[in-house]
Amino acid sequence: MTPCHQTTAAACFKSASIGDISKSSLLSPKEKRDFFCSLLLSFHISCHIIIYLRMYYVFSYTPSTPSLHKTHTHTHTHTHTHTHTHIHTFHSCSTLLH
Repeated sequence: MTPCHQTTAAACFKSASIGDISKSSLLSPKEKRDFFCSLLLSFHISCHIIIYLRMYYVFSYTPSTPSLHKTHTHTHTHTHTHTHTHIHTFHSCSTLLH
């Protein structure tokens, strides 16, 4: 590879980028899967945090009613089941595929 100071900045940047890409492709399929699974899990956790914050906001600023409580219980149960499904999916993804 030509030293950076002997070429244009653009060409230098291009060779550096190609180098980075080829380095990242050295990741084994297992590592790529792990990374993808972690990314997926992080995304789902973020979604659940948003759901809980939204629920907290609704219950903090809405007068309590029996129907609202019923809705809350249903939403909580659904979210809990949903979270377990995704954690299970993550485990399947990171262990069974290797």
